[in-house]
Amino acid sequence: MKIEDTIWKENAIIQPYQADFRGHWKPSSFLRAMQTAASHSAESLGFGYHNMLESGMAWVLSRLKIRFHAFPLIDDTVTIKTWPKKVERKIWFIRDFEMFAADGRPLAAATSTWLLIDVNNTRLMTEKNLPFTMPDNSNRDALAELPQKISLEANLQTQFSIIARYSDIDIMGHVNNARYADWVTDCFPIAMYRQKRLQSLQINFVKEVKPGDGISISMGEGNRHPGLWAINGDNLTNGEKAFEAAVLWSNSIA
Repeated sequence: MKIEDTIWKENAIIQPYQADFRGHWKPSSFLRAMQTAASHSAESLGFGYHNMLESGMAWVLSRLKIRFHAFPLIDDTVTIKTWPKKVERKIWFIRDFEMFAADGRPLAAATSTWLLIDVNNTRLMTEKNLPFTMPDNSNRDALAELPQKISLEANLQTQFSIIARYSDIDIMGHVNNARYADWVTDCFPIAMYRQKRLQSLQINFVKEVKPGDGISISMGEGNRHPGLWAINGDNLTNGEKAFEAAVLWSNSIA
């Protein structure tokens, strides 16, 4: 299969409810659009949600890194491209994304790692368990890097706690990945968004968060990396780490 046949492309129009107080597309809205495009892409290639469920399997997002070039505004049209890239270490299924404005300007580039699980026992599966062969697009990068473990020295301080409720939970029975982006970006004051520009966001989903779980979210600026912030989510219900994130800010709002 040619790489052109494995690249999914779709458009989205920015709606008011997806925007922040400046009219900019929220970071979580980027993630929701990416999730939708990834679902459509997988479906077109024969390994979408229903196909996988029939085989007793499901995709779970493990890590995501996105770099923002510009933030579209309400009523803007965004073109989203996505493709399965390669398999790393037999269990990391890599998928990349690109987003463009209507005039072709780049808006964002992202890479992500997905895990394949057995829906009956939630055990990890490898590419050998797949009833098909994954496309190899290893020569096409949106981001030529993998989202690594976040090791950032920072003095973390608790920002707030939250309980996972009905609106947070997706079809897999745990908190949807875009909600984590809301939690992360809620750590920063409104003034930060007026004075600086969000450059990149990485979220590593360490352990699933289920309905009723309490999450304590803490944040701190990197001791050796000004402008780079670490955010941790700790599950108060089971004592495990739920997620870790890194957010990079630019002093320029342009």
